[in-house]
Amino acid sequence: QAQSINELPVSDGVGTYAAAQSMIALVVGVEHELAAGRRLRVEAYHKRYHRPRPRYENLLNPYVLVPELKPDRIAITPTGARARGIEATISSATGRPLEWWLSHAWSRAEDRGSAGTTLRAWDQTLAFSGGISHRRGNWEWALALGIHSGWPTTTLRLAEPDPALVEPIDALGDTRVGSFMSIDARAARHFRFGTAGTLTAFIEIANLSNHRNECCI
Repeated sequence: QAQSINELPVSDGVGTYAAAQSMIALVVGVEHELAAGRRLRVEAYHKRYHRPRPRYENLLNPYVLVPELKPDRIAITPTGARARGIEATISSATGRPLEWWLSHAWSRAEDRGSAGTTLRAWDQTLAFSGGISHRRGNWEWALALGIHSGWPTTTLRLAEPDPALVEPIDALGDTRVGSFMSIDARAARHFRFGTAGTLTAFIEIANLSNHRNECCI
């Protein structure tokens, strides 16, 4: 897949398009109908990337307004990459007023380069999610729980000879932030106007328990 014309990272000083990258993916899934209207699905995947495009990341805080102006901005230029994992999900049958699901996954996402293998910034070894929803008439309620391993982060030091910049002490992703957890809730009311359509009003609350998730270093 080649870059689109709007994907050239000119804000990071790049003026030429990268070579087209390719990816080979193998996905195997099995789904089984259990008793009492339950469904079990197990899916495994393996993706191998060839000639991945260079990308730019901020090592301290990725959630900033103008990331390309920050001193922790670095270029990541892997020669290859791969992602693999397996996920098992059990859920209720769809179409019922009360629906629920539980899911557990193991995954790995990593880059390959001259310095060896490093974890990608969004790698999360273990992840668990679950939820329940209920529909009655024009009302709908839902509650969801998400937990996953902390994302990789990098131990940094001031760069020499320019102390305004930072550089990794060891390999990228040499440590992790704490595990992430969030309970989210949603309530919605549907207003139907015959053949004219439907209007939905809803309220959502993210991180209902106010869990203090780590973000940045």
